[in-house]
Formats: sequence, C-alpha cells, structure tokens
Amino acid sequence: MSRQHAERALQNQLGEGYYRSIDLILLNVIWFVASLPMVTAIPALGGLFYATNRMKHDGSAGWGAFVEGFRQHFWLSWRWGLINAGILIFLSLSAYFYGQIDLPWLSWIRWVIVVMIAIWVDLQLFTFPLLLEQADRRFLIATRNSAVLYLRRPRTAVGTLALILIITAFSTFVFPATWIFISASLSTYLLNRAVIDAIQSLREQDGVAEASPER
Repeated sequence: MSRQHAERALQNQLGEGYYRSIDLILLNVIWFVASLPMVTAIPALGGLFYATNRMKHDGSAGWGAFVEGFRQHFWLSWRWGLINAGILIFLSLSAYFYGQIDLPWLSWIRWVIVVMIAIWVDLQLFTFPLLLEQADRRFLIATRNSAVLYLRRPRTAVGTLALILIITAFSTFVFPATWIFISASLSTYLLNRAVIDAIQSLREQDGVAEASPER
C-alpha cells in the first residue's frame, strides 16, 4: 500500500506541476503584453504577483486573476514601485558621487552604499508578496517583515534568492525569450511560495511556543 500511495502522490505532483506550468506560461505572456506600454509595467507586475499568489493559495490561476490583481492593486503597485525607484536612484547617485572623488577613505563609503543597494533589493523581492498577505499594507511594515523572513527563515529566503538569480541569469544571458514565456511568472510564484510557506511555518512555530509551559 505504501508503494501505491507513493506512486499516486508522485502522479498527483506531476499532474499539478503540468497544469501549474500551463497557468504560469499563460500568466507570463499576459504580463509581457501588459508591460509593453511603460505606464502599465508596474501595475502589470503587481497583477502577476497577485495571480501567482492566488495560484499558491488555490492551486491554479488564469487571466481573470491577473486582471483582478491589476485593477485591485493598481495604486499599491505604483506606490511600491515609485518608493523603490526613488530609493534606488538616490543610493545609485550617491555611490556615483563618492566614486568621482579621488580620496581613499571615500571609496569605503561608496562600497557601503553598494552593499546597501544589494541588501535593499534582496529585501524588496519579498515585500510585495508580503503586502498581499498583510492586513496592514504599509510599505515599511512589509520591509520589516521581509527582514524578519531573512532572520527567522534564512534557508528559505536565501534558497529562493538563489533560484531567482539563476532564473534571471539564464533568462538574460542564455535564452532571453524565456522572459516572454515563463521567467517572470515563475520568479513571482517562487517568491509568493516562500512568503506564504514561511508565514504558515512561523505561525505554527509561534503557536507551539505560546502553548508550551514556561521553564
């Protein structure tokens, strides 16, 4: 019986992966087309995050989920995008400014800023998925929770980050056409999966800790 159960579980996983890949390809193509007008690029990304969030929760999601997320989170997406753009532009200009000054000690400031940019980008990868899960939609709360995710679930966070970097490198330097068909939707799905699984795991862990008697 155990072997039959194992085979059945494997078949279910393969079937789920097959149907999920179809949804991911469909969502990616919709996202790509919706992103062609630059003015809709950020809300289109928000719609993609929302649709892959629904996919993680419900098992599947189609173009309707994308449109719903695009409309429902239009301004949330713009707020998230503009805040990040402003901070990254400011930090990049600061790094460039200190790089133009020929003083040895200022080069350290430049590299500190470069590290700050890398940390900020890493944190923001999980921020929008967190905004979708939070009752409190404040940007700073989501950024703080992203840092908590790295601290309390480092394997999940770093492992997901590594997968995103691999997908980005492959899609950019080896096979750019994958950006049209799968790369963006797969990346947002992996980020949503990491956040949702981490939240569930932390809730279970904290619930056990609260229920345990003090020693």
